[in-house]
Amino acid sequence: MRITIITGPFLPLPPYAFGAIEKRWFQVGCYMREALGQKVVFVSKCVDGQVDDSANVFIKGYKRTGSSLKDAILDLIYTLKALRKAPNSDVVVLNTVWSPILISFFKRKFGLTVYNVARYPKRQMKYYGGVDVLSCVSLAAKNAVVALSQKLGLKAVVVNNPINTQVFTSDSGRTMPIDKVKVVYAGRIHREKGLEILVKAINIVAKTRDVELTLIGPWETGDGGSGETYVAELNALADECRIQWKEAICDVNELANELKKHDIFCYPSVAERGETFGVAPLEAMGLGLVTIVSSLDCFKDFAVHGENAYVFNHRSENPEVELSSLIEGVSSDPVAFERVSSAAIRQSKQFSVAKIAEDYMKLFDRFIAKRRTK
Repeated sequence: MRITIITGPFLPLPPYAFGAIEKRWFQVGCYMREALGQKVVFVSKCVDGQVDDSANVFIKGYKRTGSSLKDAILDLIYTLKALRKAPNSDVVVLNTVWSPILISFFKRKFGLTVYNVARYPKRQMKYYGGVDVLSCVSLAAKNAVVALSQKLGLKAVVVNNPINTQVFTSDSGRTMPIDKVKVVYAGRIHREKGLEILVKAINIVAKTRDVELTLIGPWETGDGGSGETYVAELNALADECRIQWKEAICDVNELANELKKHDIFCYPSVAERGETFGVAPLEAMGLGLVTIVSSLDCFKDFAVHGENAYVFNHRSENPEVELSSLIEGVSSDPVAFERVSSAAIRQSKQFSVAKIAEDYMKLFDRFIAKRRTK
């Protein structure tokens, strides 16, 4: 089967990118090609020195501007170039904002058209009726599609995000820290990630426990962060504990090694209409870190409170108090710590690249066969 995967205009493929979508499709596409024998071509943003070959088509990309309108225009320009340069294929996977709208002008090049709903569906999705399949990364994302349009909901299916279970893995559950509790977050340093809640919670914990907080990820607006001002705000909030800052880590092995140095992973996102799955917390679970997430619906596909992770109510009047209580509680109960850590490792194995790639191939085969019977 000839499969073309088009990623977005703002981030290149690994090992040059830290974006969840780029990582997801690079891993899945490579598995389809190498293990399943499919002909896969990536169409992606170019970095210096990259040239087209039989497996890759590179397009000039852009940095985010911080303006939704300007970014949408850049997405439009990039998408037109990507669709023109993409090879004829049996299946095309689309990941840009404009591709489901523009795909109608390129129908002769492609067979099955699949749009990856990896971000919370917004109003423009009502114009996405030209694609054959809406592949949603979580049940929450599918439900959001259905809420927007019952007609589009008929095209929506759920195929979860994968993680690299060969890298983000552990042989056994972790033991509770005896002295210093090391808490880590990895992802974009953006206001929608609720990092103010995390910093305030660490301030509370620091009054009774020796605790360390590390934030890993891009903060510049061009890389999807909220900028230098937001970093300064978080530093100013950390009056009881100095924040350890680390730049985004693109290499998965390096990221895994960095995360292993910590005990608790916290992902306090408040993006009610932003998050759709949560690769970062699932990767942390694979390493056995005790993981705490906010109560967004998108985490329900893998996080079960008190069993393999912990969930705090980010909508409460004082979410930092609830979060601090969880951090203090789990870091004081050695039995619960090791039990949840072990369960997290087991849960993460259900989201391997192999399984998700095979789920996609079954999806492609099913819909292609369905089209032939019409």
